[in-house]
Amino acid sequence: MSETPSTTVSTSSSPRVIRPVAWLLADAAVAALFAGAIEVMLLFVLSPDRPMTAGGFFAAAFALLPQIVVVFVLTGPALVMIGLFLSFGRSTRAGLSTRYILRIAWLDAVLLLLAAWRQWEALGVVLPGRAQVALGLTIALLGAAVLFLALLVVVDLRRSKSVTGPWLIAVAVGLSVGLAVAAQIRRVRHPGRPPIEPREAIEAFHRVLLVEIPALSPMDLRGYLGAGLAPSLEAVAASGWLRPVAPGPLPDPIALHASLITGRSPRRHGIFGAVRYQPASDSRSFAVFPRGLFLRPLVHTRLWRRLPVSVDALQVSGWPEILAAHGLEGLLVGDPLGWPGQVPASELAPGQRVEWGRRGRVVVCSDPGEMVGRLFDEGAVSRRWLEEQADRARLALAADLCALEIGAEAVTDPGVAMVHLRLAGYESLAFRLGGYRADAPAFGVGDDEISVYGKALARYFRLLEPGFRRLLDAETGSSRSFVTVLISPVGFGPRYDLGRIVGVLAGLRGPTGTHAGGPAGVLLAGGPVEPTLAGDGAVEVVSVLPALMASLGVFPVEDGSGFPAGAQAGGGRKRSWGLDARIEVKGMTPIP
Repeated sequence: MSETPSTTVSTSSSPRVIRPVAWLLADAAVAALFAGAIEVMLLFVLSPDRPMTAGGFFAAAFALLPQIVVVFVLTGPALVMIGLFLSFGRSTRAGLSTRYILRIAWLDAVLLLLAAWRQWEALGVVLPGRAQVALGLTIALLGAAVLFLALLVVVDLRRSKSVTGPWLIAVAVGLSVGLAVAAQIRRVRHPGRPPIEPREAIEAFHRVLLVEIPALSPMDLRGYLGAGLAPSLEAVAASGWLRPVAPGPLPDPIALHASLITGRSPRRHGIFGAVRYQPASDSRSFAVFPRGLFLRPLVHTRLWRRLPVSVDALQVSGWPEILAAHGLEGLLVGDPLGWPGQVPASELAPGQRVEWGRRGRVVVCSDPGEMVGRLFDEGAVSRRWLEEQADRARLALAADLCALEIGAEAVTDPGVAMVHLRLAGYESLAFRLGGYRADAPAFGVGDDEISVYGKALARYFRLLEPGFRRLLDAETGSSRSFVTVLISPVGFGPRYDLGRIVGVLAGLRGPTGTHAGGPAGVLLAGGPVEPTLAGDGAVEVVSVLPALMASLGVFPVEDGSGFPAGAQAGGGRKRSWGLDARIEVKGMTPIP
């Protein structure tokens, strides 16, 4: 009696596993051809200020290749095998499977929809009108694709092989056309800042001293003042007023700094973050704001260049241009955007010779040296860790003390109407050490670290006191009254995000604090200014510049010219502002 021929392909377990997995990966690669192109298109739709070009598209596709392989090719089969309990022995086949391509395409569409939705939550409020329309259309199309592909999956489950390739092609073509329309809506290059025509020179009504300290929160400042760490600022607080700063919709310190110097939101001034990204395979600038869909690890590879934003990215005018148009001189020290004629943050380093002002004054930044040794307690952490942190603290403290030294000389010059000092060293140190509070420690932080880090920033602020004292003493000796403002456009808090938790579990070292979530900043003002809000009402960042410019006798208006139609700047009698009436300048009368 003859035996029935066996249908087993191989008795070895290896072919049973390798062959079906290989075909499943091939299915995923076919689905990823569509998903990868959509991901690239999504980045173009979300790009803040660059048009879509064919060269840029393919350069971005190449730079996104690792993400496409990991997310769309490898993740899809893994989820399909888990979800369907794939049996390798019964799933061998000799070609591509429409069924698996369909399931993986549906998973890819879900991931893309989640990424687009996260972009909407992160940027939707501050994107320009056309970008909002394009992103909204993209989300709607991805949502429709998810529903339609889910319907095809259900039909395929009930009637096997009834869903064929043309159905998938129809979905791909329909969504591609819709996304192409969205990209075309977004395909606009914002014009550069219109030049401000020179105006008749005026004399400043008051002078302005603005000290910007990112990452300083109201609770921190009150604690420092209460502990006597900054006696010179206590005098400002005693005669002035302190308010929290309402967190902006995009709590990035550089974006909020741009709002502070322009009086405009990110929607208007066009800066959304400190860094832009450019594909290494494309020589043209291509701005990307990478959030969602595991893009953060990818942008640190060599396939992308990290490009810091500059003043050229601003789409509206800032106070240095407005003052210059009115014949007034201002000084911006420690600016990360690099305004022409100002002192950039990159020049504030130990031993650096800094030249500033129209008269070519020179200041040599001192080296704090052993002063940084007072910041940290020994014994709680390793000596190597202390040395690393001390080197960072030395650079940060040198930059802040140098900015204060330049400011102290600038306020003695009667020709300088506005002095703006940005002390980014405090933020740099806070970002390395901050987020630690005894009442709300970051994940995985012990009592020893809380003790070390909690004291370090307070001691750092105390080391700034001599600079504050010299600055305010020089201001007091000036012949004209000053409006004095200390502002932090955004606060700082401990990290509780998934990345921090995973990093702790994996033994990785990284920042433990964050600006995310919009912790409140702080505004301490003294001189001829007063709030129009009762109680402890929060002040918005965009409210500060109009009040300060009005105190000078300059009027910021919607077109950024600094001079409203029909108003007279001379004489110092009729001066007001009305963009956001949360602060007012004493002695000002409304313009009829």
